[in-house]
Amino acid sequence: MKLLTKEEVNKVARQQNRELAQKNSRLVDFFQRSIKKLNNTEIDSDLQRKQYDYDKTVQDFLERKDTMLQELMMLQRKVEEKKDILYSLIDKQDELDERERTLREKEEVIKLQAQFVDQISEKITNI
Repeated sequence: MKLLTKEEVNKVARQQNRELAQKNSRLVDFFQRSIKKLNNTEIDSDLQRKQYDYDKTVQDFLERKDTMLQELMMLQRKVEEKKDILYSLIDKQDELDERERTLREKEEVIKLQAQFVDQISEKITNI
């Protein structure tokens, strides 16, 4: 390990000090520019009004959307209820149609029996 002389140590220290001073000055410049930008930002009142109007419009649209969604859900529930009623009515109609068909078949059988009885009674009366 080599020991440094006083001149070398001073030289390295001066070089490090210069580098730190340069970095420090760059940071100070950046900070000053940032402060100037922040201080120079003037908010336009017209822009503020437009932003407020935009925010209000968006809020109104969101409220309308919520109410419309609620109405949609209510209408969907009503449609489902009406579907259930319709399906139950269709089932009842099917039952009635089936009963009507069986009654017609029975009527047909009874007519055939009545015709048969009439034919037999005619034959009996003719004998």
